[in-house]
Amino acid sequence: MNEATSRSVAPTTRTRTILHAKLFAAALLLMPLLGLIQTHAQPVPKLNSLSPKWVQHGTTVEISFSGENLTNATGLLFSTDPDSHQSGIAATDLTIKDDKALTAKITVVADAAPGEREVRVVTPSGVSEPLVLNLSDLPEVHLAAGFFPGCLQHRRQGIGPQRGCQWVGFAHRILRSR
Repeated sequence: MNEATSRSVAPTTRTRTILHAKLFAAALLLMPLLGLIQTHAQPVPKLNSLSPKWVQHGTTVEISFSGENLTNATGLLFSTDPDSHQSGIAATDLTIKDDKALTAKITVVADAAPGEREVRVVTPSGVSEPLVLNLSDLPEVHLAAGFFPGCLQHRRQGIGPQRGCQWVGFAHRILRSR
């Protein structure tokens, strides 16, 4: 094989450098297009609130969630109790109302440890940040304003019921909310 033939078959260093430069330039031109493709991806879900926030052990409750990008929700994810390493919570009947609201039936086993659990919404595009769901062995009681005559301070002072009060009570305490 002569010298002229070997040069035409094997690329020179200069040819490789030019080829790499052209590939690099093409990659630089394609990078902004890849960025545009990513901006049109489905956004990650976001949870803003849930109601009710308390669930008694051994019960099934329908919980309403509000947030953003909930249209493609496929399920709910619950954190586990640090001691038992089990959540003790199951979700069924996930119903998507619109992009900002969904409901699910939440069942808490009777022997679940009381305390806070994190709940997240799962979609094909990601998982939401958590909200806190409280588990208790006591039932949550909602009392109408007319049923409970105002706040305790007003009652002790002989003042009539405070209008617009809503009471949420547990066997060991009563919390006032507006």
